[in-house]
Amino acid sequence: MPKFEVVNPGWEWSDRYTFSPAVRKGNLLFISGMTGTDESGRLVGPDIASQTRQIYRKLDQILKAAGSSFDDVVKTTEFITTTERYRETAAVRREFMKNGFSAATGVIIKGILRDGALIEIDAIAVLDEPRRPAARARKRAPARKAAAKKGRARKSAAKRAPARKRAAKRTAAKKTARKAPARKAPARKAPARKRAARR
Repeated sequence: MPKFEVVNPGWEWSDRYTFSPAVRKGNLLFISGMTGTDESGRLVGPDIASQTRQIYRKLDQILKAAGSSFDDVVKTTEFITTTERYRETAAVRREFMKNGFSAATGVIIKGILRDGALIEIDAIAVLDEPRRPAARARKRAPARKAAAKKGRARKSAAKRAPARKRAAKRTAAKKTARKAPARKAPARKAPARKRAARR
């Protein structure tokens, strides 16, 4: 099982490829590089501005599928094969990023895998933290604390048990020693000479 969530706006064509439109890991959303193609895979517009607008429309679909918007986008990277009319792409960013612009990187490359594509864009967004049911979290917390206390108590009792046994043995030995009667010393026999004198 993957340790991330796949985000797909419902694009059936994505099942043919070995990558996801976007993946979410925690509160980070990584959007794959996209070109300006429509649902049938055809490029929209012959110029870079038209293709950029189509890419941003697709970005918008992915962000909405993740419960987000362009306000959460923090970084975009643009790979372009031409600078002709590239300045017009700034108007597209203003059209979609209405509350501030993300960080961005532009790279001129020799070509893009999709024939006829003049630009490809990927993006990163920082989303809100995944929501957790408050009721469940509150119920589980005391139970976990209680279980942890019981576990610590058991470990502590297990550690103290050998020491208690040794102390009990020592106490029992002392009591036995106190109760035992003292041994009387054997009477000494008088020397032989004195016995003869008495006779």
